[in-house]
Amino acid sequence: NNFRQKMQASPEQVAEMIYQIGRKCKDLEDRTKYNPADYQSFADWGSMLMHMSMVSDDQEKKKWYLEQSIEKLEQAISIKEDCRSSENELAIFSLGNALYFKYFLEKDDTVAEGHLKLARQKFELAQQRDPSNSMYASMLEQLSGAREQRRATHEHLRRLEGKTEAERHNEIRTLQVQMFEEVVANLRAQVEREPGNAAAACELAKSMFELAMLHAGDEAFKILTKAHAVLDSAGGQDPQKLWIQAVVAQARGYSDPSPAAARAHRQQAHELFEAVLSMEAQRDRHAALKQEREILEKTILTWHESWSPDPDAPVLINEEPHRRQPPPRL
Repeated sequence: NNFRQKMQASPEQVAEMIYQIGRKCKDLEDRTKYNPADYQSFADWGSMLMHMSMVSDDQEKKKWYLEQSIEKLEQAISIKEDCRSSENELAIFSLGNALYFKYFLEKDDTVAEGHLKLARQKFELAQQRDPSNSMYASMLEQLSGAREQRRATHEHLRRLEGKTEAERHNEIRTLQVQMFEEVVANLRAQVEREPGNAAAACELAKSMFELAMLHAGDEAFKILTKAHAVLDSAGGQDPQKLWIQAVVAQARGYSDPSPAAARAHRQQAHELFEAVLSMEAQRDRHAALKQEREILEKTILTWHESWSPDPDAPVLINEEPHRRQPPPRL
């Protein structure tokens, strides 16, 4: 169908994303070598590796990244039990997410149940340590449907057997879309129950952005516009919200069919990114945010190039013309 045709170029998009995340992981690895007690860098490294696992299409690499993710998150927690990532997420919660993902990848039902049990324990600990964060309670609620979701996932994967690489890629993309749609639906329900919960609204907007990255053109723009509306309705002007607003604005700047509006979105993204950077006084954190911004901008531009009929993609504000990086060495 039309969606699958548009996603034919996405292996290059995924390779670019993995390359950029790999750069960030190398930077975090260097930090932990310099300071082996840097629990925040271990927590960030673990979270990045989990994201690497999620975007990888190769099942063996996916498992390896996930094991590395769990190892780094456990290392962070061993240094400081209640440590958090640079995004203020408890490492114990990130570890629960990694174990939950491992539950879905595991083929053996008995072994998988062990992963699910551990994931539940980590989510419960996260909720106990930060009861004000409704996202932790929301994840516990989602576990009620975990077994049915896993069964459907493995049925889907069995259908990939005997198919061509292109067919397998399209099937996996379809599965990813379905999974993100479910996450968005759960978060939307939470936001409707708790209209004043800015943290939940930010999580919803982030998930909508990730869902949009699996679509192209008009469909992606519709999702991003809804994400923008969610953020507009959320209270507060904290750095996390402004950062997500900037990311959504940048993506709208490469999917809005109006050239003038697209330029305005990119200008807004530039101003929001700069505003967040100006709020960060800590030098290491400031440098990490700049690097994250660079990765996001290149990922969004690569996504745009994967479906845009115009081979000459617009140039990022205050950036050199995009030069595609070589594929990662994995």
